[in-house]
Amino acid sequence: DCAAALDVSLASGPFRVGLPFPAFSVTATDFFGNRVPWVRTTAVAYWSVGCGNCQGSVLTGTTEVTADDGLATFPDLSTEASGTFSLSFFFPGTTGRLPGEEEEVSYSFSVMDGVPTTIEVAVQPSNALDGDVLVRPATVALRDEFANLITTSAAFFIKATLVYVPPFG
Repeated sequence: DCAAALDVSLASGPFRVGLPFPAFSVTATDFFGNRVPWVRTTAVAYWSVGCGNCQGSVLTGTTEVTADDGLATFPDLSTEASGTFSLSFFFPGTTGRLPGEEEEVSYSFSVMDGVPTTIEVAVQPSNALDGDVLVRPATVALRDEFANLITTSAAFFIKATLVYVPPFG
């Protein structure tokens, strides 16, 4: 009478960078899909092995939760990076396998960029005389509060003013 599988439930994404994800719930189930109520061990959440965007990003929030009647809820997981991620969950010692061979379940989701807070000049414009067209126009980049480059397709209107700075001397 041991847990045979884990099920993950969550509101569908995408999620916003820096904000807590909707709560992930992980349920230990038997071979028939019924919740196994005797499971009261600590469930663990971590970035999945092989998740490219997960490397270098930090999973914040409560990553270890004690299950109650076979159900563990992770209320406040988040990250400060945008992209596609994959979380894995497991209940140590609950699937009747040898230690280290517990059932694991993964969930993939997207995290959207944050709200733009910084604008930076990515490419300086070329020099030109008054009235001439710039050969190389300026290119700007928008970043959110976590320094993520904004890559969404949302349109932003940016107004720039070129100012003449006389040479010294």
